Amino acid sequence: MSTTGSLPTPVKAAPRSLPASGIVAVLLALALVALAVVAGHDLAARQGWTTGQDSWLTPAVESLDGLTASVAVLVGAGVLGLLGLVLVVLSFVPARTSHVRSAARVDGAALDLWVSPAAVAAVARNAADRAPGVVAAETVRVSRRRIRIAVTTQRDAGPVREAATTAARQAVGSLSNARIDVVTKELPR
Repeated sequence: MSTTGSLPTPVKAAPRSLPASGIVAVLLALALVALAVVAGHDLAARQGWTTGQDSWLTPAVESLDGLTASVAVLVGAGVLGLLGLVLVVLSFVPARTSHVRSAARVDGAALDLWVSPAAVAAVARNAADRAPGVVAAETVRVSRRRIRIAVTTQRDAGPVREAATTAARQAVGSLSNARIDVVTKELPR
């Protein structure tokens, strides 16, 4: 990483979550482990290391002997072909970005700061919770572009909503460009 003055050069790629092909790879690895267990059992049965247990693979292979192309076999082959096609397509799907780039700047230079939408929502919710007149605050909805916070109050909802919105926007500052909406719920008097 090269540096310009005291600030590091921004990273070009955003942090990403696990791609869909990663989940498929884990499932295929578990299937291979299961196949290894079956093969290990078959080896133990053939070598006589087990007592009273026969090979699992021999009856399975013998049941396939003389099998002809039937509708069930063709449907099974078609399903496996489609599954293979889905796996190929999943391998090309890029992983989703998990964080958003902060708009924060120091001395006019952009920081290499990435924050998750959930972290920005937590900062906004905590600030709204400390606003005057707020009894409790909770995050209702979080996305990259919008954060919705519900605050509970015992007073007139209008001024409390404005105070909570101002506090949340000031706390988030330039961490995110997400729109912050505050809705109020009044406690019964």
